[in-house]
Amino acid sequence: MKGIYPALILVVALAACREKSAVLAPDLSVDFGCATNPRTAIISSFLSARGFTSFDEEQARRKKGKTFFALQLDAYDRRREMFEIIGLKKPESYGSGIDYRLTITSPPPTSHDRALEDAAVRLVRDTLRCQLHAVGRFENGADSLDLFNAVFEDEQRRMSGAK
Repeated sequence: MKGIYPALILVVALAACREKSAVLAPDLSVDFGCATNPRTAIISSFLSARGFTSFDEEQARRKKGKTFFALQLDAYDRRREMFEIIGLKKPESYGSGIDYRLTITSPPPTSHDRALEDAAVRLVRDTLRCQLHAVGRFENGADSLDLFNAVFEDEQRRMSGAK
């Protein structure tokens, strides 16, 4: 809980403080499901090969005796692109299992890195052998930059503070 809620509260608070609310959407969002849990070592290797610094936030929580997500892996690169995979357990009333989401978010205004985005889709579909449920590509205007900067700084703080 430590990682996601402060970021969400920060996003809401920053949006509330602005006369014109900014929205921050990921460049790429991939919703997927897997027959087996995705191996974080495979995802970390993918990220490392593309220059990302990654952090298994959920593993760090578990070392402290806490859990929240089935999986939460955060990463960023020198271009300040953020990459995240989250796995959220579904309640039994929804059939159990885990819903996963991969997101890539670049500094606004959005400049899609199609090679990275396409590679991320292939990672999910071909390497992890998961079923794609939805793939979305979104745009952010320059008015989202302050919000992006706050989220990016929070992610870096969480990653460095938890290691």
